[in-house]
Amino acid sequence: MQKRMVVKLTLIVALLISSAFSGKLKVSGTKILNDKGETVVLQGVNMSGLEWHFKPWFGSVTINHIATVWKANVIRFPLNAQWYINNENANEKPYRTSVKEAVDFCAKYGMWAILDLHWQDNNVKQDAINDAVAKNFWGKVATDFKTTDNVLYDLYNEPLGSDWNGWKTRAESYINTIKAIDPTAIYIVGGMDWGYDLSQAANNMISPSVSTNVIYSSHHYPWKSNSFPAPGYSAIIQKAPVFLGEFGWCNDGCQPCAGGGSQSFVSGLLSYVKTNVSYAAWNFDTSGCPFMLRSNRTPFTRNSFGDMVYNDLSKKSLVRYVAGATTKPVAKITVSPSSEGPIPFTVTFDGSGSTGTNLTYKWDLGNGSTSTVAKPSATYTTEKTYTVKLTVKSGTDSSVATTTIKAVDPSKMPLIISKGKPVVASSIQSSSDVTPSEVAATNVNDGITTTRWSSAFSVPQWIQIDLGNTATKVNYVKLIWEASYATAYKIEISNNGGESGTWTTLANITNGDGGTDSIAVSGTGRYIRMYASAKNSQYGVSLYEFQVGQYPTSVIMNDRVPLSRSLYGIHRRGEFVYANLPTNGSEWGYSLSTISGRVIQKSQVNANGLTQFKLPSNLSKGTYIVQMESRTDGEQINSMFIQN
Repeated sequence: MQKRMVVKLTLIVALLISSAFSGKLKVSGTKILNDKGETVVLQGVNMSGLEWHFKPWFGSVTINHIATVWKANVIRFPLNAQWYINNENANEKPYRTSVKEAVDFCAKYGMWAILDLHWQDNNVKQDAINDAVAKNFWGKVATDFKTTDNVLYDLYNEPLGSDWNGWKTRAESYINTIKAIDPTAIYIVGGMDWGYDLSQAANNMISPSVSTNVIYSSHHYPWKSNSFPAPGYSAIIQKAPVFLGEFGWCNDGCQPCAGGGSQSFVSGLLSYVKTNVSYAAWNFDTSGCPFMLRSNRTPFTRNSFGDMVYNDLSKKSLVRYVAGATTKPVAKITVSPSSEGPIPFTVTFDGSGSTGTNLTYKWDLGNGSTSTVAKPSATYTTEKTYTVKLTVKSGTDSSVATTTIKAVDPSKMPLIISKGKPVVASSIQSSSDVTPSEVAATNVNDGITTTRWSSAFSVPQWIQIDLGNTATKVNYVKLIWEASYATAYKIEISNNGGESGTWTTLANITNGDGGTDSIAVSGTGRYIRMYASAKNSQYGVSLYEFQVGQYPTSVIMNDRVPLSRSLYGIHRRGEFVYANLPTNGSEWGYSLSTISGRVIQKSQVNANGLTQFKLPSNLSKGTYIVQMESRTDGEQINSMFIQN
């Protein structure tokens, strides 16, 4: 046992000693360079699996074998766009977690990882390009890997449904999507005719104003050409780096291309590439023809094609990736409880999500105060928008992040009146990967931004909240969308609700783009709903939160002097709250709650003019909401006060 361990360690150390290392890559002319200015040639394998299954068959052992036995320095991972967008398989291992683990294993064993948009959805096949899906996918991938130095982005496996001019325009739009998030990204752009033909690209390259960090990819199979270089890329290789993203020989009777190519084809291609042209052989698996293995478990028995690629790679000392070679600090700010609130507004900032080694923190909190801790707090007492700045340093490198805090006069903030109210929806998602409670309608007004409602995979769809009475005034709606969102929808209000109810439109949105929608509305009614008529994906529409609010009728800014004593108003004096009610003996409900909606006091009275309610003696500092509601006609009177 001890002897075997020594041999294994010696092998790995020898591999590391005989290879150069680098981190982030860039393109310069026809070469790929590392941070030292040295030429890097990427040579390795494709590893299929994540494009057709939520959970890959491979893991650390497999990737380590490719790195230390085959000595590859790159793996290309085909991915499924919709599975990544929706983070499928959340009940077991979420899809994005599997992708991140694969990338991290590559970094651990000195390899770069190419993330390839291979298939778009559950059809698990090559389809014509869907720009909306592709941009959504790349936006999320870039967000997840913007600080990961060993990742390259292969924009679309084999572009169909377009000529080169059209594909070039689309590819540039994907690059712009990624570049806005990851400015130093490196891109791989494939050719026409199932990824092979780059002949038009030589005279119509990706615009330098979009990016100069572009590698061109050709999928060179024997049924396309037996020449090296092939006509499909012989011109572009004189102007830019070329990556043979797929090639192979269909031996072992693999389908559907049994008999495709020969040993001489692979021999000729490998002789041509030598140490000058990047490649990823298809496929390090026992399926997905052409494949290189007869066993995808240790000892990873190879077939004849696999032997040829192994013999080519294992004799080379390719430049390898090393984690942290070019890692620079990246500042990141999160805020709690939110970035907007009523004055005096206390916010806790967290910079511990920043990346880098031995970080130091320097905060400008925007209100004249500073801090050098990772998690400072600040209180904002004047109504305005404050800019908060965090500078993190690692050695001589630094990074800056900013955020804004909006401190608002409480009279200008809506009171959320929808939390916990009854909810019904047109449908909920019914599929094996979610439980009914995970996509229930009641998740939209539970105040938790990580729970969601998801509908059936069709439109129209709607979700409705019962506000309790027909006299409820509504001034504000906030929708927080999940990845599957409505692109066209209405906010409607009604006194009878339901599918057959009479609905009045408060807002008509025709260009929805997901994220968070804050909408000013004006209406009165018992029921309010979001009615979706169009959506962005093949899935349903999905909401994290559906918040409904109204603005207070009066606000008292200290505990002594009321600003409003109008009829049917509310004011505070000392330890009491006073409500001016009618004198007709009607029933009214009283409640006192925190700004977050937690009820502290609740009672019911018969209206008889000026009515007083004693506040709790242990009321802590903060902003409170007082609400009076008529049990007869549903009329509501709201007010805020600040406990000093």
